[in-house]
Amino acid sequence: MNARVEAALERLAPDWDALKVSHALRREFPADIARRAAELWELRGRAKARFPSGQLRALTRKGLEQATREAVARERARRIVRAVPGALVFDATCGLGGVEGL
Repeated sequence: MNARVEAALERLAPDWDALKVSHALRREFPADIARRAAELWELRGRAKARFPSGQLRALTRKGLEQATREAVARERARRIVRAVPGALVFDATCGLGGVEGL
């Protein structure tokens, strides 16, 4: 998403409801962009429980529904690193990519 949309999302209060978010974004962006940005804002709010680090910024509804919780994904990554020390591992099943840099 572009920097202007990101800046607008950062200005939104976390306790706003979807209608207030939509109205705020519609004042700044065309309808289609405002709708997508509002959906992303809502998904990021839902993602906080699964991904407390806040690393995931690009989300889809389906991707978030299928994503493994961050703590579980980190433990899985640690096990792989312990089993194959020093190896470069690509996880083809990582989905949204909730763990990186281990």
